[in-house]
Amino acid sequence: MDKNEEELKNKARKKVGVIIIGGGMAGLSAANHFIKNGFKDFLLLEARRRLGGRIVQIKMGNEKVELGANWIHGVLGNPVYEFAMQQGLVDILQIPKSHKIVAATEAGKQVPFPILQEIYEAYLCFLKRCEEYFISQYLPPDGIDSY
Repeated sequence: MDKNEEELKNKARKKVGVIIIGGGMAGLSAANHFIKNGFKDFLLLEARRRLGGRIVQIKMGNEKVELGANWIHGVLGNPVYEFAMQQGLVDILQIPKSHKIVAATEAGKQVPFPILQEIYEAYLCFLKRCEEYFISQYLPPDGIDSY
């Protein structure tokens, strides 16, 4: 057992008011809220040697591959989105650089590139409209009958 593991065992024996189980987004968010509010009587436990839960990136050859969570879903009132913005990790006005995309059907057959390109262009168009909607804070009409 190395020095760090021994130190962790000694800390784990200490009594704490709250134990947070898991260092994924929920656990890290809970710890963040505690710290922001001056509460320090907690211990965050994580079984792996890294934090992040499903958010994980590995290196395959010279490329980095995302194995887990890739997107932040929902922006209004989302603490993950707010944290990412504060840290300068998200730029909603920047269209992502082109990526090498390979997609397959459930049967394992590769989807032809022209179809992927069409879907991706539709996605970018939809994303741009969503960003414009979010930025303008435009409120939609009460109902379709208001036109």
